[in-house]
Amino acid sequence: MFNPPSCVTLWKLPEAIEEEFDARWERWLDQAGDWNSFFARLETFGSTNLVDLLTNLELVSKGDLDAYARLRRSAEGRAVPLPVVFGGTDADIALLALGFALGEPGVLTIPYAKRPEA
Repeated sequence: MFNPPSCVTLWKLPEAIEEEFDARWERWLDQAGDWNSFFARLETFGSTNLVDLLTNLELVSKGDLDAYARLRRSAEGRAVPLPVVFGGTDADIALLALGFALGEPGVLTIPYAKRPEA
């Protein structure tokens, strides 16, 4: 859908982060019961607003929300360039996730950040 060169999206993360995710995935599967309350909260959440959902689930911080407020869609409206070089921090991942909230129903808008070596 969108694959900018020398950039990071939630679908195209640096290899080290992908490997760390895969390692954690194994643990999450082994401890699936620990996630029941999280998924129960998802089922009962009434809003379809992504920012509200991520905030309610305590997956983003006040700083993340402040950074999100400064994001803008690109001129063609299909992407959301992050104003920072991707460093692999939780804040970077949160901003990639929050950037999807700038999309519209039926119009995929993909947040991305430049890789450090770009």
